Amino acid sequence: MGWVLLYAVVLFLLLFFCLNHLRCLMIRLSCAWQIWKMCWRGKAKLHRAHFFWFLGSRFGRHCDFYLETPHCIFSIKLFGVMRRYAWLVLMRKDQYQLQGTLFGRPVRPFGNYDFRYRFRPEWEGKAMCPVVLMNPEPHDIRIQKPGKQEQKEFTYGDQFAGVMVFSLALLQAI
Repeated sequence: MGWVLLYAVVLFLLLFFCLNHLRCLMIRLSCAWQIWKMCWRGKAKLHRAHFFWFLGSRFGRHCDFYLETPHCIFSIKLFGVMRRYAWLVLMRKDQYQLQGTLFGRPVRPFGNYDFRYRFRPEWEGKAMCPVVLMNPEPHDIRIQKPGKQEQKEFTYGDQFAGVMVFSLALLQAI
């Protein structure tokens, strides 16, 4: 009887600590499926930058995949927020901070990614559009001007630190 209780407690703790990771994985798999469907319909052509392109994180330095359309190459970096109710605050010209989490998060650099990683020579004539794809999306995105405490709404499709910030729905609309 004691072993069953011990197994139940261990299973509960594993689920409690891994639930956000499982949620993020399911959302990323759904994102990969929807991007694959978009490419299958002929809207764009998918080119992976690495084998696990759909598992990219905001801490990686390189873009994760490319979408080739007739008029533009979208160089896409995945940026995910693990906590469902956290919001993203874009600060200064190239920094961000996650707020609304249990513990305070440090300010980190935003947009210092290599969007030309494994860029093909035959794409040189086309326009390149660097995109940060929010998936899983934060609860809210706000922008804070330097030296001010007030925060304003930030909408998907706007540009910040030289890159476009997209949601999956906006990416599918191209």
